Amino acid sequence: MKKTLFLLLISVLCLGCQTEKLEKKQACLKDSCFTVEVAETLKQQARGLMYRPSLGEKEGMLFIFSKPDLHGMWMKNMNFSLDIIWLNSSYEITEMRENIAPCQSNNCISYGGASTSLYVLEFPAGTIKKNGLKIGDNIKIK
Repeated sequence: MKKTLFLLLISVLCLGCQTEKLEKKQACLKDSCFTVEVAETLKQQARGLMYRPSLGEKEGMLFIFSKPDLHGMWMKNMNFSLDIIWLNSSYEITEMRENIAPCQSNNCISYGGASTSLYVLEFPAGTIKKNGLKIGDNIKIK
């Protein structure tokens, strides 16, 4: 309950946020590399990919948290489906969710967070299947 209220508060506070230029990195899944925007601050993480009309086939977002924890993600104010991957401090996949649909209500559910992670990657829906990813695979971030 506290987490949901916190996320809702952050979302409301961020409605007027300007879209800021985020640092970009490369995330390589087996033989495919993606350009990922880095969300490291609380403000950047709260906004995530909200309100964007689309995401390119080789694009994504990397959430870098300050410490390993159970990091749930939601699809509030999204306009497209995503695949989400949770990584530990060694960039090893600990959890994955495929084809998560957008949520446009105030009752969005949180996904993942069943295992401790330090990083979360969001990609276009179908990325996990297309790249044959599985728990334990290592993602290269550069």
